[in-house]
Amino acid sequence: MLELIKMYRIEDTQRLWQKFLADFARFGEWLYDCEFTVSQPNTQFVTYQDAREELRNYEVCLAFALGFALVLVSVAQAPV
Repeated sequence: MLELIKMYRIEDTQRLWQKFLADFARFGEWLYDCEFTVSQPNTQFVTYQDAREELRNYEVCLAFALGFALVLVSVAQAPV
């Protein structure tokens, strides 16, 4: 019975590790896209509405990043 529990824990750890690697890869792609977008701002003729929309987009990206951070913390704290 103890061996079975150990086997399930090992399988669960492997599954969580694979999920972490996939999430980390997606996070890297997202971060690259964000850095590219930020590095090429278009501020020449920005209207108030455009700036407001960009602020909304930033807030969505920030919420997404915080969600990823919470997932990474929960994976890091998962029992082995």
